[in-house]
Amino acid sequence: MEQWEQYWKDYYKILQVDFSAEPEVIEAAYKKLAKKYHTDHNPETEDLMKNLNEASEVLRDLEKKRRYDQEWHRKSGKHADSGRTYTRSPPKKPIPLVEPTDISFRDVSPGKIQKASFVIRNIGGPYKKIWFSDPKSWVRITSYTSLTTDDELPLKVEIEATSKDWGRSYSESIRVS
Repeated sequence: MEQWEQYWKDYYKILQVDFSAEPEVIEAAYKKLAKKYHTDHNPETEDLMKNLNEASEVLRDLEKKRRYDQEWHRKSGKHADSGRTYTRSPPKKPIPLVEPTDISFRDVSPGKIQKASFVIRNIGGPYKKIWFSDPKSWVRITSYTSLTTDDELPLKVEIEATSKDWGRSYSESIRVS
């Protein structure tokens, strides 16, 4: 269990960035604040530096950030310490969330088909149309279905994989935007 899962902290607030900030903005904010509050310059900032380092560590790692952002959305309407409500402007651009992020097909016999699926959700701002690539190779998309009648997302995407040779490894990516 991650530290933030036990003791909630708003890492975006700690780093003084908006939820929709790009990774390079988050990194620049961390560097600026770490330089300003480094314990070499001021020993009294040790707790602040711990929080800055923790926030940077989570928001830099894509998987940790994905999990943190889900929790952030649940808790972002309340201030963690006081219970006071505060508002944030909505993210400026859509953020697709794909679950699971990786699918592995193991030991597929030549000519046999294995099936799997993933779900695409939007955890960001408004979007016009979701797009995902269809590699049409040894792995292909067989169907996709909206899981709600109100919107395109969440969207369940069915895929299948076929192996042509014994003992060969294949790798393929499906891009979502």
